[in-house]
Amino acid sequence: MVEGDQARRVWQADNYLCSLPERSSKYRAKWVHRADHVRPDKINVDAVARVVADYLTIHGDSGTTHRAKNDTIRGALEGATLAAEMLNAFISAFKMSNLDAEKLVGLLDGTPADVIPCSGRTGYQAF
Repeated sequence: MVEGDQARRVWQADNYLCSLPERSSKYRAKWVHRADHVRPDKINVDAVARVVADYLTIHGDSGTTHRAKNDTIRGALEGATLAAEMLNAFISAFKMSNLDAEKLVGLLDGTPADVIPCSGRTGYQAF
């Protein structure tokens, strides 16, 4: 578990990350056809994880099972942990714009910003 300033950075990057496929039609289109159920106001974490896991399988991470990739990706989306390598996988899998990619990397690196929590989440709370 991450603590202090690092926890805040992970929270901000994670919330911005999950808000993109939730609110952007461009990114939403990449996962919506992979979902069993689609709600207009919320991402389907499993479908988003499938997009990123497929990307990782095709582009180099063939040593890990698809299920293990899904679990790691779900953890990132749910705020458990978000490493730079996983963030880069999301950016590549969703072909994110330079602006979105730079904001995500900046948030994870510690650039302060106002971030709207994803659906069903509250503001940052120190652990």
